[in-house]
Amino acid sequence: TDQAVRVRIEDYDATTPLRVVKTGPGDMTNVDQPNTYTGGTLIRGGRLTATNGSALGFGAVTVEADAQAYLAMANATYGNAVVLNGTGPGLDGNIGALRMNNNSLAGDVTIGAGGARIGALTGATGTLLGVLGGPGVLEINSPTPGHAGTIHLAGLNENSTSTVHV
Repeated sequence: TDQAVRVRIEDYDATTPLRVVKTGPGDMTNVDQPNTYTGGTLIRGGRLTATNGSALGFGAVTVEADAQAYLAMANATYGNAVVLNGTGPGLDGNIGALRMNNNSLAGDVTIGAGGARIGALTGATGTLLGVLGGPGVLEINSPTPGHAGTIHLAGLNENSTSTVHV
């Protein structure tokens, strides 16, 4: 079942950073508050839908195999660094481990050794403003009809060791 998180998430205190961990196959929808936790976000299964540009706090976001970070707020710039370790779950035709919706990601993106996929639905765009790197192969969009959105690689990528498949 899907779960909504509509409360602000913050560190316990200045010396105890909080880390958010999403497990299981469902969708954690409407994470919609400007969260301030600093311990990062780990998505181990299913999808975490961030409907606020600050919903993922200030730490890095790590997306494991069969999981997805969905940056759902249009016209927002998400500031997190992201580590992608898979092509995403089988949800909605497997758009990717990182799904974008007419928005930007300012943090660096690291592609794990097993490869990853970043996607958007047809008519939607996503812009990666940070450095793209890591040892894995990056796929842009899935071959599923309707998943032909545009992903812009706008960051400084001349030293990237990743291979990009479009």
